[in-house]
Amino acid sequence: MLRIFDNRSGSFAIMFALVLVPIVGAVALAVDYTIASRARIELHNAADAAALALARQGLELRQADAERIAGEYIQANYQGVYSSLRALKSDTTWTVSVDASSPTRFAGIFGIDASAISVVSAATFSVSTYEIGLVLDTTGSMRGEKLQRLKEAATTLVDTMSQHNGDVDMVKFSLVPFSSFVNVGPQFGPKFNAQGEVVRQAASWLDTRGTNPIGQFELTRSLSRFEMYHHLGQEWKGCIETRPPYKGTAYDVTDIPAVRSDAHSLFVPAFSIDEPDQIDSWGRPRYPNSYLSDRGTTLRDAAPVRLRNKYNVAVTGAAATGTNDDDDDDDEGGRAGGLSSAVFYSAPAVDTSNSTFWRGEALPKGPNHDCQAQPIVPLTNDFNLIKGRIAALTAQGATNMMEGVMWGWRVLSPGEPFAEGRAKTAGDNEKVMIFLTDGANTWNQLGNDLGSTYSSFGYVVDRRLELLPDPWTDFGVI
Repeated sequence: MLRIFDNRSGSFAIMFALVLVPIVGAVALAVDYTIASRARIELHNAADAAALALARQGLELRQADAERIAGEYIQANYQGVYSSLRALKSDTTWTVSVDASSPTRFAGIFGIDASAISVVSAATFSVSTYEIGLVLDTTGSMRGEKLQRLKEAATTLVDTMSQHNGDVDMVKFSLVPFSSFVNVGPQFGPKFNAQGEVVRQAASWLDTRGTNPIGQFELTRSLSRFEMYHHLGQEWKGCIETRPPYKGTAYDVTDIPAVRSDAHSLFVPAFSIDEPDQIDSWGRPRYPNSYLSDRGTTLRDAAPVRLRNKYNVAVTGAAATGTNDDDDDDDEGGRAGGLSSAVFYSAPAVDTSNSTFWRGEALPKGPNHDCQAQPIVPLTNDFNLIKGRIAALTAQGATNMMEGVMWGWRVLSPGEPFAEGRAKTAGDNEKVMIFLTDGANTWNQLGNDLGSTYSSFGYVVDRRLELLPDPWTDFGVI
């Protein structure tokens, strides 16, 4: 009997059998736990996607719509079945809570048929507003595929940002096409009646009387360029000259407000002068924009003489000397009854036929000859308007990047000339300028007495950019 109890030859098998049951159970539970963990990660990712989708919708999303959108994202990103879904908004945060269960494979032997899963995801939506200025190069070098790609990129940006938030006022765009000039739009100019009287005043930031002493060959100070347009039977298209710096004040590259008390701050309307009728030895015009008869005048005659003989305009007072001084001591006397004190006689005949100077170009001659840029579109949330203007862009003219940048700045600024921008102190407001171009600044310099075509800097001979050569001396003209 004692030997039977002392026999231990089968003890290992008995112990292994006893231990095997909890080992198998632990492995089974580990497998079920791994499956449940994977399901939880998948559900959490789906809840993250749902919360982000609600955040993109912004402030105006209704509760029913929020739960519908969240449910669509959960179903699309989670393979299992969820039992409950809650979508709640608090201030600027959307929270998505989801309850689900993961069926077990082995734990059922212990009476556990499923593992409960609960996840919570939150996303905060942006309350920032965006003002985006599109400054686009529409010069001649952009013609063809370059312009097409530019249009596609700009349109895609508008489409993408317009879906940024459910609130349409949170994103606004402006459009600033540029070439030789930037076109602010003709609606800011004055309106005249048949007698030459102003029946609608121009914008206050425009130089209507010729008080800004910008020098330009042929035009004198104190002569209204708007009156010149009306005298010639033409409508100003809206192009603007660059404001030159003066006595240390950088009017050209800053957003200094235009005020009547500071003549140098006023914006001067572009006016392409009548260029000489000269023909070269091959019978081609030496100047691209001759639209009046020279009547025996040359560029060496005093400006008042050229104005009287060609334009039928008589200037009086200081303007009759033909000087464009930089002093601010001009007397405003004599201008109360009109924009300037000039006397306008019968209008000369204006040749507005297409210039034959440039091959492949069909540009009408006249005072608007070099105004080829399409008008600015101020900040707006009318995305279809912006896209329509982008689609209508054409490529023509030289490259004046500085003016493009400056007017891109001005349309984002809260002050005039374009006052649609939010205040600079507005919180959570982003002002963004996007500048698209294909190259460097260009100015069509020509080997004639003016030295170039007309641009927002006038002509080379006007010496508005001092680093340029003087055609009257450096080119051996005289």
